Amino acid sequence: MLKNTFRTLLLAACLLVIAPIAVAAETIEDRWYVVELMGQRSGWMNTLVERGDKGAITTTTSLNLKISRGTMTIPIEMSGVFIETHDGEPISMSGKQKLGQAPIESSWVFSDGKSGKVQSTSVQFGNTTTTEIDPPSVEWMTPYAASQHIEQLIEAGETVIVTNTVDPAMGLIVVETTATIKGETTIETLGKVVPAIEWEATTSAAPGLKSVEFVNMEGEPIRTEVDFGGIAMSIVLADKQLALSELDPAEIMVSTFVKPSKPIKAPRHTQRAEYRLSLTNGEAFELVDTGSQTWSKDGDGISLLVVAEPSEFRAAQVDDVDPFLASTTIADLNDPEIKALIAHALLMAEDRSDMEKAELLRRFVHSFINEKSLAVGFATASEVCRTRQGDCSEHGVLLATMLRGAGIPSRVVSGLIYADAFAGERQIFGYHMWSQALIEVDGLPRWVDLDATLPDSTPYDATHIAVAVSDLADGEAINSMAGLAPMLGKLQIEVVSAE
Repeated sequence: MLKNTFRTLLLAACLLVIAPIAVAAETIEDRWYVVELMGQRSGWMNTLVERGDKGAITTTTSLNLKISRGTMTIPIEMSGVFIETHDGEPISMSGKQKLGQAPIESSWVFSDGKSGKVQSTSVQFGNTTTTEIDPPSVEWMTPYAASQHIEQLIEAGETVIVTNTVDPAMGLIVVETTATIKGETTIETLGKVVPAIEWEATTSAAPGLKSVEFVNMEGEPIRTEVDFGGIAMSIVLADKQLALSELDPAEIMVSTFVKPSKPIKAPRHTQRAEYRLSLTNGEAFELVDTGSQTWSKDGDGISLLVVAEPSEFRAAQVDDVDPFLASTTIADLNDPEIKALIAHALLMAEDRSDMEKAELLRRFVHSFINEKSLAVGFATASEVCRTRQGDCSEHGVLLATMLRGAGIPSRVVSGLIYADAFAGERQIFGYHMWSQALIEVDGLPRWVDLDATLPDSTPYDATHIAVAVSDLADGEAINSMAGLAPMLGKLQIEVVSAE
């Protein structure tokens, strides 16, 4: 459990990696960066831009990280290739993510530039999923075209630069980045002091998250800094030898634990709890609406009520259940291993209600994942059903997938949970993931919370605080956790009551 911090940092790293890059025409750019977390060298990044014989431009990005959680070290590998025409029309893009033991390889082929259908393919464990999808409905620019656009705006003296682009690391999702120029300065890079532009950047993929960036006069990144409260990250231009030198992974989990105003007695039996949440910097924030929790603004914070009894959950308003029954890269319902696992878990349960089936699946996942490990990054259901290894996200993803395979709409929730003791700390809230199933209760459809990390006697308790939900759609699973970013290192929790 308590692992979403890692994925939020990964999201931020991806967003910074894919920031549009300015390159000189007809040349090859090969830039290397050191990635630091909390002042420790935790990874490297490389950006390579090439122009082919026929004028096509290829942008290749690679990101390697090592992050520690407690005593465990997690290696992360991500890479992407974007190919575009000389006039900024997309040809194809492909990406590779290794967040668990088995990589996921994805590709997108554009049939007619930005206006035609896109063929999307993903491969893991030899299972290939291919679908034809619509292109993005909003205007966007390819990476190289965006870099040229940025350089032109800098030359024109613009102080606010907005770009919309996509990147294989994030899937076919248009990300809007806004850079507000603060002024010109100097910065040291590669052993010399160079003139630079300082700007503050925000992105639609992580609302509330701001980064300070120093770029050269063409808009090429030199240094990027982002602060998650107690966790600071920097991406610094370096030479290849330094970038690839030995790493010193930072521990990022314990520093994000939240010590509440008072302990909660018998947390796994808590059926009703009231909290007041706020951020140390006084900034406004929001939570997600679910059936089990109700929240409202309270001065510079939030008043929150959480209940654990499904009959008390608010009715759900879901116009389209298809996204919660869909097969995706993370929740591959066509995987024969997953199909077999669902059949085994629900053997002789054909006549059970959806609520009974959901609880059977929750208990099954809890016992099936027999190696409760913090060493997994973010595994797909296909991987978990083969390795039987993972923590909260692996429990949540596998349970959500099995629910869908049983015909029960599902999603996952990112948020926090109270723990009496974890990773050497006591009486804390830590970041967590669990599942929700859309089930009829007392004649009304409700999102019912199901936490497969908990024992048989506790399907859910009122020490769960939901921040974001995800339908596990391709490209959206990590993005949906962006709401956690503004909270890291800043969240305060007052326990008003718990019973």
